Amino acid sequence: MTATQRPTRASVQSAALAAPRPAPRRPPRPTPLRVVAPGERTPQARLRRRRLIVFGLAALAVVGLFGVVAEHTVLAQQQFRLASLQSQAATERARFQALELQVAQLQSPARIVSGARSKLGMVPPAGITYLVPGQKGAKVKGQTTPTPTTTPTTTPTTTPVSAKSSAAAPGPTSPTPSPAPSAP
Repeated sequence: MTATQRPTRASVQSAALAAPRPAPRRPPRPTPLRVVAPGERTPQARLRRRRLIVFGLAALAVVGLFGVVAEHTVLAQQQFRLASLQSQAATERARFQALELQVAQLQSPARIVSGARSKLGMVPPAGITYLVPGQKGAKVKGQTTPTPTTTPTTTPTTTPVSAKSSAAAPGPTSPTPSPAPSAP
């Protein structure tokens, strides 16, 4: 055959017959069987068991790491919350102290007296009269403290009031004696 000639059908068939054919596959030889004693494991079973133990330990380590990371995350979040609550508590403590100071200022006797004089037009009484029970017509005038032998009781009395305060608070004064105010 030359380069310009085409192969004929007969030459192709003869070449196919001349090529070696693959040998038919034989099934693998079965392994010899033997009796296994109780508790004895084959090498394949031992290898499977080792792999299972290694895989279980690795999975346990991964789960443990995730648990530690999750615990650390929760701890960090709680730390931020604690810092926020401590800051809020400090703010509220300062507010409470400011309110206590304000209450103390509002409850001071000097402020109450000055408010009574300026806003309500009240004036200190000229004198305090105490009545002693059990004695007819006995009056003690001008004393600032009651007599030690009896308990003082008060009755509404009228005191001279200036024209300015009489318009603001008509009628008798309070039945309870008021402490003598200090002179300004």
